[in-house]
Amino acid sequence: MNNMNNISSHKIRNMPNFKHLKDDSEHLLNKLKELTRDELVKFKDLCDHLIVGLRDRYSGDQNYNSNKKINWFSTSPTKANLNINFDGVKSMLQDISLTFRDYDVHLLLSLCTHRHATFSKVEKYPTKLKAILDKMNLNTNSTYLLFIKNNISYNDKTFFALANKQFFNKDLKNCEFNRISCKNSLFINCNFYQAKLRQSNFKNSCFNCSNFEDADLYNSNFYNCSFKKCDFTDCNLEEAFFEGADFESATVEKKWYAHLVDMNIKNFNTIIWL
Repeated sequence: MNNMNNISSHKIRNMPNFKHLKDDSEHLLNKLKELTRDELVKFKDLCDHLIVGLRDRYSGDQNYNSNKKINWFSTSPTKANLNINFDGVKSMLQDISLTFRDYDVHLLLSLCTHRHATFSKVEKYPTKLKAILDKMNLNTNSTYLLFIKNNISYNDKTFFALANKQFFNKDLKNCEFNRISCKNSLFINCNFYQAKLRQSNFKNSCFNCSNFEDADLYNSNFYNCSFKKCDFTDCNLEEAFFEGADFESATVEKKWYAHLVDMNIKNFNTIIWL
């Protein structure tokens, strides 16, 4: 991946002892219990990208600042493209909930950091963070970490950009692709069973013959995308928007008919309604 080792070091002010922070997971767990489900999903999404973005940071490195950025989807335009450092992570955490304080930022940075110098053989959640996420019933399937590590483009210093990729017969079930931007990519005969693709933007991409059974496409936008012979059984299409999409012989539940009928969808008359 490009620019993965291009790290600049600047002092993070008053960084507490990492060993102590690793042992204070109960503090974070209590904070998470106060969040709504949507806030928890955003928190988990942040953790996923921090785990990958921090993989070239030593666990004991208290003077760390990355030039990598997260294109954080916020109601405030000033919170877009935030650096992975104390101030950037603090801004993202407080966008989720104002109850997060400085100590929580230090704690999260610590919990998302592996005790290894490289992420190449550590494609999993750090143990203590995984325990916290599991207790909150948040998915800790490492498939999404691998997806981020192998496919997310760093050319524009954003974790959420995906372009010109090709996936054939990939099992992506239970993966979380929330708030990503994707264009000019192929997902042919892929399994998105129970996958989360919430609040994302897809353009000029092909999903032909893929399975979206029980997937969640809430509030996502699809421009000029192809869904030929896709299965949307039990898929959440609430507030999903399709412009120029091709639904030839796709399978969709009848309850979404009124939602889709006025959109610019090609081959709408060939949809198989359940």
